[in-house]
Order: sequence, then C-alpha cells, then structure tokens
Amino acid sequence: MPRRSARKKDQAKTLKIVGLVVVVLAIIAGGVWFWRVRNSDEKSGREAARIECAQGKILVNDECQEIRPEFLDLSEVVKKWGEGAQGLTSAYIYDLDNDKVAGEFYADSSHETASLYKLFVVYEGYQRLSSSVWADDPGFLTVGAETFSRTDCLDLAIRESYSVCAESLLEEMGKTELDEIVRNNWGFMGTSMVELRSTAIDIAGIMRRFYVHEGIQDKLIERMKDSFLTQPATNREKSCETICDWRQGLPAGFSDKVKVYNKVGWDETNGNWSIYNDAAIVELPDEKSGATRHYIVVAMTKGVGPEVNKGLAEAVETAVNGAKVTPEIENSVEDGVTEMGGEAGIETGTMENETESGATSTEVEQENIEVQPGVDTGDDISPESYVGEPTSE
Repeated sequence: MPRRSARKKDQAKTLKIVGLVVVVLAIIAGGVWFWRVRNSDEKSGREAARIECAQGKILVNDECQEIRPEFLDLSEVVKKWGEGAQGLTSAYIYDLDNDKVAGEFYADSSHETASLYKLFVVYEGYQRLSSSVWADDPGFLTVGAETFSRTDCLDLAIRESYSVCAESLLEEMGKTELDEIVRNNWGFMGTSMVELRSTAIDIAGIMRRFYVHEGIQDKLIERMKDSFLTQPATNREKSCETICDWRQGLPAGFSDKVKVYNKVGWDETNGNWSIYNDAAIVELPDEKSGATRHYIVVAMTKGVGPEVNKGLAEAVETAVNGAKVTPEIENSVEDGVTEMGGEAGIETGTMENETESGATSTEVEQENIEVQPGVDTGDDISPESYVGEPTSE
C-alpha cells in the first residue's frame, strides 16, 4: 500500500508539471502571435500610407477606386445653345457615369444623317466580323492602286469618313436588311437607313453601343476606338477644296485635356453648310473632384456649320469645371464605366429615361421642327458614285 500511494503522488506531481509547461507555452505562443499581428498591421498601415492613386481615383481600404462624379444637369446649357443658334439644331447629352440624360434640345426631331449613317454600318460590320458571319478578306475592296480588307474599310469609314468603303459595306449588307436590324433589333425607330435620316437620340444610342462594344472581339476594339479618336486631316476622296478637317466641330470646342471619340457628317457647298452633325463619346476631366466624366454628346444642325457645334463643346466643359461636385465611390462596374469600352450598357437601342410619372425624357414640350430634305446622298450606293463628290462627307 505505501508503494502504491507514493506512485500516485509522483504521477500527480508529473501532471502538474506538464500542465504548467503547457500553460507557459500557450502564453508564449499567444504573445508571439500578438506581436506578429501588431507588426503586420503597422506594416500594412505604412504601406497604405505610401499608396498613391492615379488621378480620378481615391484610396479606400488600401485599394484605389474610381471616383464616380455626381450628376450634373446640363439642360440649361443645351437649351441656351439651341436657342442661340440661327439654324435648325438638335442636341442630346447622356451622362454615362450616372446613366441619365444630362440635357437635350429637340432630340427626337428627324435630321438628314449625312455621314453619320456610317455609324450604323460600321457597328453592324464589327458584329459580323466578330461573329464570323464575315471573314476579314484582305482583298475586299480595290480602289485604284489601293486594296482594303473589311477591317480597313470599317476603320476608314470612321477615321476618314471614307464613303467608298462605307457604301461597299452597306451594299453587301443591303439597305433594307440593315434598316430592319436598326429598327427591330436595336430599337432605333427614328432612324431610316433607306432615307438616311435619324434623330439625336438614336445617334446617341448607337454611340452607346460602340461604348459598350458588346460582342465585338478584343482584337478589333483598340483599332475601333482609335478610329474615333485619331483623325488626321485628309482628302482621300478629293471631297474638300483643300483638305478635310474631320474635327472642326465638337472636338475643336473641347480643350486638349479632353478625349473626344468623334464621328462627323456634313454637307457643304462653297462655304455654306446645309448639314453639320457630330456624335462623340467624351472623357472630360472634372477639375474639382478629380474624377473623369463620361458623356455621349450629339449635335445635329442644318444651315449653321461647325462653329455652332464647337460652341456646344465649349459650353459643356465650362459648365463641368465651373460646378461644385461631390464625388462618390464607384463600388460596381454596373454603376458606370471609366473609359470608352466599359461594361455598363443598355440592352435595347433606346436612351430614354423614364420619370416618376412614366413620361420619357424625350417628350419635350416644344413643337417639332420639320427638317426640309436636302441633298440626297444615299440613292446610289456604288463606290464609283462617291468618288470626286466635293460637297458632302
């Protein structure tokens, strides 16, 4: 019995020692963990303090996030512009960041498109190339000593408003077929590819489709974007007296800080502008908030010329950088996009926004302007018919 009792005392003593060791080790491990966490937090804090976000972004939870500018109502700016012009004018400005109409003036009035019809042709062309309905035939079109692929023609139809390319593409599509696509598939009911007429709202809608570029192959996107942005003065078709300045309207009115992805369409004879239309996607830095605003700006005019569109651009930029802006953090790509070619967009071709009463923003309480037909530029779609025409682009 004495030996058994002594053995039990030794076992109890051993257990106590082991328990004490375990407690000590646990305390040491906890101290080490706390020290590492503390040092890690301090290091993260120091690293976060060193993070510098690019212009238009701010630091949130150690990440640079886009600043989404607050909506700015440009209704009065557009109204003043339209009422001050001597000819017939329409305009439509769409805020891509806030997915809302910023201003409009007779935006649902019908106008001759001039070369803005090429927007619909080119967009459908990119869709057909991307879906392999068309192959990019390197010998698609030959004009004199020059040979163009379909991609070349899609590029030049925008970059230089090259009608020979655009009309060859349209002839292959068929005016009636494209007209059905424009109306039935895209929902642009104010547009006719047969009559070459459209509205500022519909033109803004097709520009929105370019902006979203859903379904267009990545390898085509950069060239497509550049064709709207880089447009050196040229005269490939000898359609201007000296050289064609493709950016004398809206693009000329914005400062060098602004990126303007533009397509122009005009009809001019001896300095008399019967038509001058601009359609642009604009990336406009907001000097107050540091954000970049993204707009679609469409101006369609008759009898006034490029200076009027230039004036609208100047007025918009002045309004933006003269306004007090409170930035918001953009937490989702669905809220907006930050450059031409983002993810947000609309499924149909319409750009209308419904009000609480159910009315759309296009229902303006003004009498409709009747635009008189002018020079017919669309009946003959053969390439030869567009070579040497001096009056329209």
